[in-house]
Amino acid sequence: MGYLLPSLLPLRPEDRVLVLDNAALADTLESAGGLQTPPLVLNTRRGEGPAPVENFAPVVSPGALPVGDARFTVVVAGHRLRGWDDATALAFLQECWRVLTHNGIVVVWEVAPSRSARVNAIWRRVLPEAAPRLRGFNEVGGMGREAGFAWIQTLALRPFLWPPGPRLTVLMRKEHYTPETVHLQPGETPGGWGPAGAPGETPAGHVSAGETPALSAAASQASPDEA
Repeated sequence: MGYLLPSLLPLRPEDRVLVLDNAALADTLESAGGLQTPPLVLNTRRGEGPAPVENFAPVVSPGALPVGDARFTVVVAGHRLRGWDDATALAFLQECWRVLTHNGIVVVWEVAPSRSARVNAIWRRVLPEAAPRLRGFNEVGGMGREAGFAWIQTLALRPFLWPPGPRLTVLMRKEHYTPETVHLQPGETPGGWGPAGAPGETPAGHVSAGETPALSAAASQASPDEA
């Protein structure tokens, strides 16, 4: 899905990008975004899923990234959250907050839980992890808020071709939304899929600092990919 990111994110040549466990995705972002500095790829896998592209890369802890503070403008992690327990996932998001610059963003995408127990059972059979943790927006957004992110929204990163089923893509930003944060389709609200809300309304999928994701009915509903 990396080839879709440049059309959704305002990648700039001067951006510094950190990618987890996916050297091919890093190459795609470098080429499509015209990045002046190649993305840094860190390997966090410990044998719970497919082997990383760069098997020789040392394994690092997602909760202790070996980089300095405020070094990156973008962090990207696809299909990583389901392999981590809650403490590790939260520690990773806290590390993202630490290594991002003032207006930095992190984008994560993952298999999402379904309302159907049958679909969830199928997920657990086809996913490579022994006990995958499937989380919805409220859970991931709550972790992001606890980690310190000021703006949290869903992102229309799709289609996902295989395996079929619900997905969740979340963008978290250290500061609040501005029109330059993400490119939206006409009539699309940040984090929502319908017409823009009335002035003063919280957009679907938005979690402000000090709030919980379930405070508004819009935020408590599943995203279109969580069917």
